[in-house]
Amino acid sequence: MFLRLTIISLSVFAFMVYADPIQPIDQQINNQISQDKSRYQQTQLTTKDVLDDKAEIKEDKLYFQPEQNCYEIKSIHLDTERKIANMRLLQQYVDQAVGQCLGIYGMETLAKGLQDKIIKIGYVTTRVNIPEQNISKGLLKLKIIPGTVDNIKLTDNSSEYISLFNTMPTEKGKVLNLRDLEQGLENLERIPGVKTNIELMPGKEFSTTDIEIERVQSSYFNVGGWLNNAGSRQTGKNQIGVTVYGNNLTSLNDTIYVSMGKNLENRARYSTKNQAIYYAVPYNYWLYSVYASKSNYKQTINDSIMSYKYYGENRYLNFSASHVFLRGQSYKDSLTFQLMKRKSRYHLEDISLLSQERDLTNINIGLNHRQNINNSTVDASINYQRNVQWLGAKPSWDMEYGDVSKMGRIITIDVNAVIPFSFDNFVMSYNPQVFIQYTPDNLTIQDQFSLGNRWTVRGFDEEYSLIGDKGFYFRNEFNFYFPNVSIYPYYALDYGRIIGDIYPIGLYSNDQLLGSALGVRGNFNIFNYDLFIAVPLYKPAEYETSDLNIGLNVQWFW
Repeated sequence: MFLRLTIISLSVFAFMVYADPIQPIDQQINNQISQDKSRYQQTQLTTKDVLDDKAEIKEDKLYFQPEQNCYEIKSIHLDTERKIANMRLLQQYVDQAVGQCLGIYGMETLAKGLQDKIIKIGYVTTRVNIPEQNISKGLLKLKIIPGTVDNIKLTDNSSEYISLFNTMPTEKGKVLNLRDLEQGLENLERIPGVKTNIELMPGKEFSTTDIEIERVQSSYFNVGGWLNNAGSRQTGKNQIGVTVYGNNLTSLNDTIYVSMGKNLENRARYSTKNQAIYYAVPYNYWLYSVYASKSNYKQTINDSIMSYKYYGENRYLNFSASHVFLRGQSYKDSLTFQLMKRKSRYHLEDISLLSQERDLTNINIGLNHRQNINNSTVDASINYQRNVQWLGAKPSWDMEYGDVSKMGRIITIDVNAVIPFSFDNFVMSYNPQVFIQYTPDNLTIQDQFSLGNRWTVRGFDEEYSLIGDKGFYFRNEFNFYFPNVSIYPYYALDYGRIIGDIYPIGLYSNDQLLGSALGVRGNFNIFNYDLFIAVPLYKPAEYETSDLNIGLNVQWFW
């Protein structure tokens, strides 16, 4: 036993002194983090939005025809029993008539324009009329009659196991706004197997409306899974996993899932395992969620003395609150607040590598925007993240020695779009994505920016990555659709660059990657698949990768 420990200790010393620090430790850490992020994305349920596909036409200019019997308008007063949102905007709109000479036709034009403006804002049951008045002194009054909500109820043929207080962001007596109904519809249909229809019916009292909701849920449990070759050959190239979903189990339209995954092959020399649990519940314009995951991997490292096992473990906990603070007919904006706890441990045989351990707590604040523009969709987000000394966070070894920053400040910008084109019966779409990471600090490996996998720059075998503190990538994807065919070919061309130092410093002579992929996506019954062939087009001479790489991802959901 003493001889074994002595040999291992000498091996560790030799490894730490002579071995390339990114091969295998930092490289494998980076690979594992990328895979953890990917698993989180692929286990998330696809949610619907009810944004209009057509861009809003903002015609705010009023035009008045000359009239013989008219009076010069000096001021306009909007009279309403209850204040509604955007009153300042509405006042600015009608003030276009100040200084104009209006008669009956001009006042009707103004009232109709105001009515249309109110409806576009979302107050579809609010009305405008012109009360009897004397405008000879130049004061014009327009009366706004708010339409309010009376009863909110489920239809007789609806699934009754649903709470409306947290899914419909309106209530009896509130001014009815279409944006509230759209948000409620998204909340009600955020889980699979649900069909919802909302109808507005006249209420019992004047200017009131009943909201009748027909909601049918076909199932409360779903099962999904995946098979891909996105892993590393060092820990298991082929990955398999399963996820069990519970939907609306508490009547709050909440979601919970548990997932487990591992490498497909059973090998003593390497392995990878992962588990995760997720819970989310909506509350009107808010979505609260918690996510926890754990991943373990093992690989065998050979040096001139002996072979030894290297073990890694990552634990991740995320509390998130997202708030939709602005909605329009074709757009919505939201703020996301996240508190993250991360722990990482690494061992060489039985020896703990204290210099590699991490116990970090981060906060992340994000601003998100989604916009539909003439059948195209644009998603944009900007996020700020930094380390905080909360929840027992401890400075790592490299933080204490000043190699990396204790603050770990990161700004990321992510913009992607889906832009469709059609030529007779031929349809295609262009999907660009730009991702930028900036930091003024030296970052730990867990936060560093990397390039060279199917989620950043395609074309490479995903064994190694270019790694730095900041950089960007630009992904371009062209998708082709044919009538009556459920196979969709695509072509991808991606470019990325590390800005500043590339780790390990001095190893690579170039900071750029360029790669392409040709693939097909499709679906059959409960299965979705993505199969592609990728090739590197440009890379540093020292960057090792295969000349031809095949990627596969199969997902199923039932």
